[in-house]
Amino acid sequence: MSDHEGKMERFLNLEETSKEGRKETFERYARCLGFTPGDLRNKEILDAGAGSAGFADYTREAGLSCRVDSIDRGDFMISGVDQ
Repeated sequence: MSDHEGKMERFLNLEETSKEGRKETFERYARCLGFTPGDLRNKEILDAGAGSAGFADYTREAGLSCRVDSIDRGDFMISGVDQ
């Protein structure tokens, strides 16, 4: 792994594991994909390539009423979070 790749990996892990980082990631997704938190109400969401499931964690922390299923090939992780 190059030095740049190592720094990027550490940044992404920090971003997904801190509450503020999860919020920033969620807001970036919302901005790029054109949705608001209210748009997620009573929806079922598949987060493919979820990494450490920061998106699902944030929806739970923010009290959004949606279901997020997260899957990531890297860690062979599958999780379901109902809000």
